[in-house]
Amino acid sequence: MHHTFATEKPAGASTQELKFRFRTVGTFTSNPGAHFFAMARAESTGWYNRGKGLIVGGLSATANPCPSGVTSQPETWFIDPASGNATNYVWGGANCGSPLLDNVWYDVFIHVADNNWFAYQIKNPSGQLVANIAIQDTINQENSLINNRLSGFSFGLVFANNMSQAWTLEYDNIQITWF
Repeated sequence: MHHTFATEKPAGASTQELKFRFRTVGTFTSNPGAHFFAMARAESTGWYNRGKGLIVGGLSATANPCPSGVTSQPETWFIDPASGNATNYVWGGANCGSPLLDNVWYDVFIHVADNNWFAYQIKNPSGQLVANIAIQDTINQENSLINNRLSGFSFGLVFANNMSQAWTLEYDNIQITWF
């Protein structure tokens, strides 16, 4: 997992943009139940995540599953104020991206705004959209905290448990901008 605690938010800015490229090589073939996350307006520790973004991988076992195969799904992360436990929410159905291929570089753009909206796009090497998702997040119980304080970003991989086969997950050209 990688986490950057803060990026400078210029005066008057309201939206953080996280841009990056990723490629998997055998990652989800070797670990079909695994997925990675990319989160903007984030805060991450060893026991919780806060922020908004996406997950990519085999997402047929999430709370609101996407079709089988490797795809993307929007997710929001927060601490449940009633229990104090880390929790999350994923949107499925029409909010699932198109299938993604192994050993292909994809460009990702995540926007998280001060008004509880977040969006992401994934483009293939030809520049065609394979995911174009926008969500008004009325689920995250820490929207005010995220909107008013958080400015970091996080990447992580979960449920990858096959260390006997060679596989890679690569990120490149990571950029943060504000507007």
